[in-house]
Amino acid sequence: MIPIRQKNLARLIALNPTNMSRNIKNLKEANIVQVSGAGITVLNPEALNTYLD
Repeated sequence: MIPIRQKNLARLIALNPTNMSRNIKNLKEANIVQVSGAGITVLNPEALNTYLD
């Protein structure tokens, strides 16, 4: 669990919030992450590594 909101994460990694939302949506649809008000949980770290490559 990463206890951070999407817009703050976007700022940290220098993405605009629109692109961050689009990427998070894709990751959620692929069941790689789960997003809640408290943060982002990585459900499948291996798939996340593949997505990021």
